[in-house]
Amino acid sequence: MQQPSRRLANFAAPDGTVITLGGRSRVAVRFSDDRREVTLLSGEAFFAVAHNPRQPFLVAVERNRIRDIGTKFEVSRGDAEIRVGVLEGRVEVTQQSASPAAGGRRGAGCRVDAAGCTAGVGRRAGDSR
Repeated sequence: MQQPSRRLANFAAPDGTVITLGGRSRVAVRFSDDRREVTLLSGEAFFAVAHNPRQPFLVAVERNRIRDIGTKFEVSRGDAEIRVGVLEGRVEVTQQSASPAAGGRRGAGCRVDAAGCTAGVGRRAGDSR
């Protein structure tokens, strides 16, 4: 999925999750019987995830993985960092070959850079830029 213009675009995933892509954003979506995964290739995306405890919902951004724990959240990818904002529920952010970097709850933000994840920084999902 991609949104080449500067406008927001909503897409419905096969499981009922709604993905809102920011302008000039791209994602790759892969769903199987036991897993739902979206790779953020560029830009930013907001996820209103359909609850399904048997199929974890994961967002991959470079070496980082954001695992949904029943929530609405956004992920944005910049040149030097990744931002995660939680609007509702909870997410877990991990880096490959690492333990969980942070667990974000509603209103929490997490900035992921080369040093890892710093919880409690950045803007919340839904805040204007």
